[in-house]
Formats: sequence, C-alpha cells, structure tokens
Amino acid sequence: MKKIKVLSYGLNQANFILPIYNALYEHNKALHFDINNFTDHGKKDIEPSNHWSKVNLDISFSLKEKVRAILYCFSNIFSIRIILNRYSHIGGDIIQVFISEIARLIISQRIKKRKYNIVHTHFVIGGKVGPLIDLPLETKLILTFWGSDLLRSGLQNDILLIRKALDRADVITVQNREMKEHILVKYGRGYEAKIKEGLFIIDPVIFKTIDKITHIKGKLDNFKKTLGITNGEKIVVIGHNANENNNHLKILEQFDIQYILRQNIKLVLPFTYGNPNKTEYKNKILIANPKIANQIHFIENFLSTEELGCLRVLTSVFIQMPISDAMSAAVLESFYTSTKIIAGCWLPYGKFRRLGLNYIEIDHFELLKDKLDLALKSTDIGPVGEIIKNNFFKDAVIPFWIKNYEYSE
Repeated sequence: MKKIKVLSYGLNQANFILPIYNALYEHNKALHFDINNFTDHGKKDIEPSNHWSKVNLDISFSLKEKVRAILYCFSNIFSIRIILNRYSHIGGDIIQVFISEIARLIISQRIKKRKYNIVHTHFVIGGKVGPLIDLPLETKLILTFWGSDLLRSGLQNDILLIRKALDRADVITVQNREMKEHILVKYGRGYEAKIKEGLFIIDPVIFKTIDKITHIKGKLDNFKKTLGITNGEKIVVIGHNANENNNHLKILEQFDIQYILRQNIKLVLPFTYGNPNKTEYKNKILIANPKIANQIHFIENFLSTEELGCLRVLTSVFIQMPISDAMSAAVLESFYTSTKIIAGCWLPYGKFRRLGLNYIEIDHFELLKDKLDLALKSTDIGPVGEIIKNNFFKDAVIPFWIKNYEYSE
C-alpha cells in the first residue's frame, strides 16, 4: 500500500486534530500525518504513533536556505508586495518585516521538498497559510477555519495572503453556515463551491467521565472545596480560557457584591491557557473588581479529565461572551450536563439551536444580571446527551473528513 503523506500545518492543538487523524487512519491505513508544532495544552504524555509524527518546519534555518530565500525575494514581485503591504499597514522595523518574508519563503520550500500528497492547515491567518500559497498543483490543500481566525479583523497583509491561499485551496472547511457566510462576505462569493460544512470530532472521554462522575457525590464535594465553595454557592463559569477576548472585565463589572451574595454564587474563571501574561491579567481583573474579589476563583492549573468532569457537572450557569468563537468544546460539554448557558448573540451558535440545544442569548453586557437571574430560575433544559452523541461524536462526523481526504494521483 503506497503511503499518503499528509502535513498538518497551522494551529495543531491535540484535542481538536488527533481525533480526526486517528479516525481517518482507522479508515485508511495508507495515511501518515506529519504534525507541525504539535500542541497538547498541559498533557505531556501524548507521544507519536505509527501513523503520525511531530515535525517542526519553522525553526533552525540554515545559511544556505537564507541566502537562497533572500535572492528569490528580491526577484519576486509578490514577495516585494507582501513586504511593502505589511510595512505600510503596521509600520515598525522594515528589517523585521523582511525577515518574516524570508521565513515564509524558507518554510514554503521545505514543505515542497517533502512532497506531501495532502496539506491541511488549521487556523487560516497569514502566518499559517503564507507558506502554502504556491504548493504544487498535485498537492491537495485543505484550509480549515476555526472561528476567531475568521471572525476577528485581520491585517491587510493577512488578507492578501489569505486570498491567495483561498484561490489555491482545493477544499475550505467551516463548522457552520454562519462561518461560511462570513467567508463569502469577507473574501467574495467566488469561493462558495469550495466551502464545506463539517465539525471536529469530539473526544468521547470527557463525556464518559461526566456520565460516571455525576453519581459520585464524594468526588464532587471534594472538587467544590478546591474552588473555595463552603456555603453551597452556585457555580457560574465565565469564559473558557485566560484570553482577554473572553471579555472577563466587561462581564465582571456587571456584578456588585450585594447581587453576588443575594444569589449565593461563586464566579469561576478558567485560566489554564490562552494568555502568556495571565498572571498580569489576573491581577488586572482583581484590581478592577476589589469588592467581589473574594467571590472570584481562578483555575490556573490544567484539570485532569475527572476534575473537568466535576466542574461541568457542578456548574449552574456558563457565561460565554467572547469576541468570537465557532463551536467551543466547553459549550458542548456544558450542554451535555444540562448547564444553563448565556451566550453573546454575535456568536455563530445557530447550529446548536437548530439541533434543539437551547441557550439564553444576550446582546448587551448591561443585561447580564437579568439574564443570569433568568438562568438561575429556569428549569432543567432536559436530557440532550443523545443530540450531542448523534451529531458531534465520531460516527456522525468522520464521513465528512473521509470524503474530503479522498486523494488520487
């Protein structure tokens, strides 16, 4: 059986990509994945297997590579255009802009030399797709938008590279119709035929853990203690990581100490990843909210699967109001435990509602107390486990990826 060589480029976060690649390999044993800059977010035990390897094509450039790229850059009109565009829009050091373009050219050449059959890039921004825009035509290129890469404004230079990548792509994947429409509005309707709607595969382990942990009162009580819950406070989780785009400050400023004490709630902020300056950001939050600081708990260390299951089971309300998102795993896990969810109306969550997964929508931060009152008083949303299993687990999702990974020379 001839090997089909795949490069996974871009944002290679283990919990999103490995379930897809493992399932694809189960279907087609010819596939082998090189995963560039593999990220496992706190899990140190994920080692390569016989069907995937860790690579890093973005570091340790040789002098020979640099010289060749510099000579090519000065003779290539598109490279000069990229440099001038970036410098004119963001300013700064022209030397750094030039170095960035040299790096793009070197990485591009490295990828070509490896003669991949398929290149799949996750998170479509200029830095992730720039090296892929002139892949050989026999290489199948799949671009997967994750959400914030599409829904947040980008630099003009990014748009230049992204358009080139969209032109070159064989398949463009998104998680829902709203994201597809965003692409067509932002980049033009000429890409409509290439865009396919398909989900990531949800790892079932956390859901099995939730099913198990729900009935173990002792473990749940012990986890409450780690959150500083001593008086039966109801848990309200805000956001899913430490990134400032989760709008923690705007959310927290809506709550005063009298309201928090009257509702008997504990505000829990997951801060395990998403911000290299999370300590400074945590202090900023506490300084801005001194009167309610004792009612805020930050989760700063990565949780085990069992601990995460406890958090999901114990959470009364999940407030999700980031600048952008696609379909967060945290939201699905919260649906699974029948947690009440308050979500910004600007988020592309229409698919959830179409499937019968209902949540409370909010369009202004100032309405948050009213919406939280509603959530805390509302009745259970009912069992939704089968909806999630039938639409987001492997058996439902993998046919999409099998179809789009079809390859013939």
